[in-house]
Amino acid sequence: MSDFTFDYFIIGVGPAGQKVAEAAAKAGHRVGVADYQPYGGTCPHRGCDPKKVLYAAAETMNAVERMKGKGFNARPPFSWSDLQAFKDGFVGKIDPGTRERFAKLGISCYNEKARFTAPNELQLGDEKISAGKVVIATGAKPTPLDFPGADLLLTSDEFLHMDELPESMIIVGGGYIGCEFAHIATALGSKVTVIANDENPVAQFDRDLNTLMARAARERGMELHFSSKATKVEENGDGGLTVTVEHKDGSKCTVSAACAFHCAGRVPNIEDLDLEAANIKYGKKGIAIDSKLCTSVSAHYAIGDCADAGLPLTPVANHDAKTLIARIIDGEDVKTEYYPIPTLAFTLPPIASVGMTAEEADKSDKNLEVIYEETTEDFHTRHANGIVSGRKIIIDKDEDVIVGAHLYGPGVNEMINLFALAIYSKTTTAELKRRLWAYPTGGGGIGGMLG
Repeated sequence: MSDFTFDYFIIGVGPAGQKVAEAAAKAGHRVGVADYQPYGGTCPHRGCDPKKVLYAAAETMNAVERMKGKGFNARPPFSWSDLQAFKDGFVGKIDPGTRERFAKLGISCYNEKARFTAPNELQLGDEKISAGKVVIATGAKPTPLDFPGADLLLTSDEFLHMDELPESMIIVGGGYIGCEFAHIATALGSKVTVIANDENPVAQFDRDLNTLMARAARERGMELHFSSKATKVEENGDGGLTVTVEHKDGSKCTVSAACAFHCAGRVPNIEDLDLEAANIKYGKKGIAIDSKLCTSVSAHYAIGDCADAGLPLTPVANHDAKTLIARIIDGEDVKTEYYPIPTLAFTLPPIASVGMTAEEADKSDKNLEVIYEETTEDFHTRHANGIVSGRKIIIDKDEDVIVGAHLYGPGVNEMINLFALAIYSKTTTAELKRRLWAYPTGGGGIGGMLG
């Protein structure tokens, strides 16, 4: 690789790309990185981390609202600008901190879009470089929308950086991002309307738990349009926007609000890479990779949301990075193994999932038991005057192990990790029932959840 400008070049400086770049530099390789956005990636800048800061405030306000008449009698004053300043205290340190670490490691940094001109050559603005190995970690971006007025919709990035919380908003799209924003905004005082193409709020999660979530959301004042799509957005005389909604049966209606956000999914951020010039194969789901994270070009790799494997989640991207480091830098013969992948959406309360789904259980020929319970009346929900909660556990009766867990309610964002560990380690339900668990906690009832 001595004839190349760099031994390793990483396109995209999110958490996964950073890990590979730093590991390669520490191993003594010449490393370069490029990103046209602030260094750090979507999750720390425009996703999970800033969202979690806003969610903490929403969760607090939601808890106070639930306890009205049970110790609290008024909604406390709230400042969106103060909350944004608090959030910016986290986000503002990421780009300079990343650059400082890279400088100490001798990593060359580019603030440009990278474009292949040949399998081992990249154009970076006015400069052309070459690299022995290229790691593509460009993540994902909002799905392009093609209906009239779609350009009037704000992005999820803009939601996280609003100067003021609007009195009303429309969320176009369900899923993780749309539902999380809807719940945050509702809790903090905005009137929210959601337009989702699926029949459930968050299609990636269990259908019965989604039904509970929709019930709770409506009780909290959200307007929900499921199995529907936005077909037009236009400015109205009130300074806001009006969105035309088409329902599954063909009927239409309009909804209006101060602003509207595009949360209708994300696609791999690869269109500007000119992958054809490098002979790298790709499709709608991203860059084609094998179990070793290798693209169709043996010296080049793709990890995270831009690749066509795994789920578009930060932990999956980080797992890819660790696997790739072990293979190409440490020389270990390892392959990617994702199962089981725990995932959650920070709704209020949160919803979480790991392992086999109920739909997969229905199609399986294994001896499975599906235990579904609405747990709204359980102490863990009622002690904080929670609105609703539920769970669905799937057990392989022959092996006496959990193969799937789906949770909705207070504390499930932490509890799901217990189930992920139980599935991964194949701990029997008999053993889980024998263990001592801290009480009163959500996880403390794990033995009773297993029948």
